[in-house]
Amino acid sequence: MKNMIKKSLFSVAGIFLLAQNNFANAINFGEGNVSSGVKGSENTADTVIQNLITTAATFLAIVAVIFAIYGWFSILTAAGDEKKVSKGKTILIQALLWLLVIWIANSVVQWVITKLLAPSA
Repeated sequence: MKNMIKKSLFSVAGIFLLAQNNFANAINFGEGNVSSGVKGSENTADTVIQNLITTAATFLAIVAVIFAIYGWFSILTAAGDEKKVSKGKTILIQALLWLLVIWIANSVVQWVITKLLAPSA
């Protein structure tokens, strides 16, 4: 009984997919209205990937700087409470280490992408 239900469901799914394909072919999505002069950027894959990685690294660096400012502010407003000062120092040190890791990782990834994807001369 279970096998019969499974086969029936697969058959229905297959018929649905075939019918959907035929319906999609019958619909005109306006391909004739698209101008033929449209083209993307002239950038190569390595340039696009490097730009994306640089943008992501910049965003993470901004977040790390915000955390560093938060840690610094925590130290300033601790009013002599050793726990708050310790927490602020920890946040500040972690933010600075995060910035260092982001910088190193970005440098390594950019170098690897340049070596792998750059066209050889």
